[in-house]
This record gives sequence, C-alpha cells and structure tokens, in this order.
Amino acid sequence: MSRLAVSVLVLAACADVGPFRSTDGESIDAGLSDVDAATTMSDGPAAAVPVKLATSTKSPSQIVLTSANVYFTELDSQGIVIFPRNGDTPRIGDAGGVPLVLAAGGSTIYWIADHTVKSYSESASQPVTRLTSPTLVNAIGVSATDAFTIDAGPPPNGPGSISRLANAGGAATTVLDGLTSPRAVAASGSTLVWAAGSAVKRAPLASLGSAQTIGTNQTTVFQIVFDGTRACWTNATEFEIYDVWCAGPGAAQRIATAQVQVYGFALTSTHLYYTHRPTATANQYVIESYELATGTKRTLRAVSDRYPSSLAADDDALYWIESYPSSSTGEIWRLSLR
Repeated sequence: MSRLAVSVLVLAACADVGPFRSTDGESIDAGLSDVDAATTMSDGPAAAVPVKLATSTKSPSQIVLTSANVYFTELDSQGIVIFPRNGDTPRIGDAGGVPLVLAAGGSTIYWIADHTVKSYSESASQPVTRLTSPTLVNAIGVSATDAFTIDAGPPPNGPGSISRLANAGGAATTVLDGLTSPRAVAASGSTLVWAAGSAVKRAPLASLGSAQTIGTNQTTVFQIVFDGTRACWTNATEFEIYDVWCAGPGAAQRIATAQVQVYGFALTSTHLYYTHRPTATANQYVIESYELATGTKRTLRAVSDRYPSSLAADDDALYWIESYPSSSTGEIWRLSLR
C-alpha cells in the first residue's frame, strides 16, 4: 500500500501546555503499510492482519484510545500525538515535560510530566494542569467520569495517597491516604481497584474503608486494568518473572507467565491482551489474547527484532507501539478485531 508523510510540529516549550495543532515541522511518517512476516493470527475475521499506521523517531512510549482518537507519547520531543481514527491528519502538542504516564477515560486523556498531572478534553482547545505534587505521582487510572492518581509519597515506601479528579474539572480530593508503596490504580463506574503494600484491593467509592482484598503476595504490581467486574494486573516475582493475574468474578487466578516485563496490557469486553516473551532463551516477543469467557489463549503477533511496548484496545481494534532496542524509532500498529 502507499505511504503518506504527514507533517506535524512539536510546539515550543512554554509555561503551560500548548494547544494540539498541526503545521509545518517535524515529519511523522503515517499511512497504511503492508503486513510483514511477523504476523500470525487475529481474534477478528480470518482476513484481518496488522497494518502499520505510523513511524516515529522520537521514542514513542505509551498509547491510549478514545472513540475518536489514538494518542501516543513521544519521550524525545516531550509531545503527545493525536492520531484520528478516521484517518485525518495527526496533530501534536507539548506535554509540558517528559510524558511518563498516559491514560484515557471517556473523551479525556491524562498524563504525568514533571510532578504534575495534566488533562486534555476532546471538547476543549488545549490541555490544563490538574494537580502538582512535590513527591512522585506515578500512576493514573481513569473512568468515564473521573481520574484517580497515585502519589507515592516520600521514598522509599511512602506513605502515599490516591486522589480523585473529575474529568469535568475542579480541584483534586484525597480519597485514600496512609498507603504503603502504592503502585497502580484503576477505576470503572463507582468502583476503585488499587495495589499497595503486598495486596490488590477493590472497593466502592462510597465505602473505600471496607475494601475487599482480591490479590495477596502481590508486591510489585506494575499496572491494573478494570472493566467494573474483572480486574487484571501484572506482578513481578523475586526471580523477575512477570505474572498476569485476573480476579472477578471469582478468586484471583494466574493466567500467564512472562520472561520479561509485560509492557502492554489492555482489556475489552471479551478479551485481555498483553505482551510478553514466552521463553528466556528465545529472542521473540509476542502479543497474546486471553478470551475471558473460555480462557482460550491465542498469539496475535510475534516479532524478534523489536518488541511491543504498549497496548490499547476496544472491541473494534487493537493498537500498539513496537519499539526497536537501542533506538528512538518506534512504529504504531493496528489490528481489526471485527
């Protein structure tokens, strides 16, 4: 297929976050490409194959979705790229620092840069600063109406806290404090899930003091995804083996073991998607799906010269970033799930 070069500008650094817009400047190579030999199978129609949407040379790192757009961060440009799902021209804006965490809920995205939490609503003209912390804000979980941020507190183990930000705006409110080593958080509807100490817990927002422990001996949780019923997370063992767990309905169960960190993690109404390396000896990285209803696993993608570093999915499509080792180049890919 043909390739199209799309020009976008990384806005100059400024006191606040600039608007997202496109103009002459840095080139992001964008367009559909033919599938390569790394493709295996898909959860969608038999004819569905991955397509490469864009290549960035600015260290693309994390990717999220809304119904209208794909967003991904660039560490080197300190920017966030908006890639419209309808094929319109990509835009890019200044993140106000290196964007280390990216999350989306409803039509609002959040990110963390330089001890601040910023948000961008698709109905607004530019991002805004929502929260600033003197310590380390290290995780965000977003629902359709609210965002929840983790402040790790003073090193090494806190105590830390979780704050709530309404997507519609307003000041942050602390909903949990005194937490030992809080690391990950997720939300859906009126329920919050978080990891702190050695446990993963869930509770209604109206009664966070009566939390249910859904995972124990989980001392190194990296990320949580939650759909209102099922919570899934990744945890590192003492031997640096990374386990994928899910809880609800029913007790927590380990559904996969990875030989390297699970960099990508996404949950839809029917499947969990994650990245891992199946064996310690083979230099191969895969994207795997886990069907929630049956427990069936399928390999959707297998590559050996690069690794999938972030995933985002809804019931229509799976998007991910493939990064090259020791390089600032990364590729944005899409797989239809219909």
